[in-house]
Amino acid sequence: YQRIDALDTYGVEGMDFGDVAPMSYGERLAAEQELNRRDRLALVERGDGGRGALDDVEMGEDEEARMERRKKFLVGHKRRREEEEVAEGDDPEMIGAAPAAVDVLLAEDDEEEEVNLEAFDVPLREWIAQNRTRSEIQRRFRRFLATFNDTTTPSTPKNRRKDALYTTQIRAMASSNLSSLSISYTHLTTAQPTLALWLVEAPSDMFDILDETATSSTYRLFPSYSNIRDEIHVRFTHYPITDGMRDLRRVHLERLQQVRGVVTRRTAVFPQLKLGYYDCRALGCVEVIGPIRVDPGTTDEGGGCGSCPKC
Repeated sequence: YQRIDALDTYGVEGMDFGDVAPMSYGERLAAEQELNRRDRLALVERGDGGRGALDDVEMGEDEEARMERRKKFLVGHKRRREEEEVAEGDDPEMIGAAPAAVDVLLAEDDEEEEVNLEAFDVPLREWIAQNRTRSEIQRRFRRFLATFNDTTTPSTPKNRRKDALYTTQIRAMASSNLSSLSISYTHLTTAQPTLALWLVEAPSDMFDILDETATSSTYRLFPSYSNIRDEIHVRFTHYPITDGMRDLRRVHLERLQQVRGVVTRRTAVFPQLKLGYYDCRALGCVEVIGPIRVDPGTTDEGGGCGSCPKC
């Protein structure tokens, strides 16, 4: 530290060193009224005198009366807004209704601590495998499903209250008892570029997390859907890069690729059956055996039911 007298001394210009006696409540109120009067005069001089009128109203009322007046103002403003929206062709029953799907999907997200996904110094797959990273990926993808809307659709007061694009697709998927949710890769790139990039670089790890998030989001909207489908799979469309099959090299392994070509030779196709129901092999028996859990890569054609005389 180097002492500089010219800079180490406080200035005294404009400072009042006189003694000030304590103010009573009436004196303080009079002083505040005088300050408000000066502020209103300054606003009038700037051509904005209307704003000072609110001070005159609030000065003569207590806190309870002030809150009641403001409540009436907000209710009247909301009613006028609803009348305007009805005039624009909206459904009166939907006015003021909360976006239930968004509330359901994001109910617990505010309690989670946000993680900076870009701040890591380990291999990507190790970073994705960490619990807090997985939770943040799920939180961001769930928010994408709950809030994303295609910007090419004109925004109106009516469609702003509708469900988001992929919330609507989840409802359509559930109404058809399906288990695949199709998502545009360009939409994910626009809303969550980090997730889109990691999907290309570590697809197997990312698909596990995205499938788990899509499944839990569907169950949040439709709790009984677990009785129909035990898992929801995310499928991506509109992937912008297409490679020829002859162009595939070692660097493409374990990365997300889209290829176009003709398959002339293939390996054995292993069934992805998880639970199976089988008819009893006994002639004339109509019993159904199952569900039987099937190990991946194996086939089990069942056997006898054990309850009929021919088994």
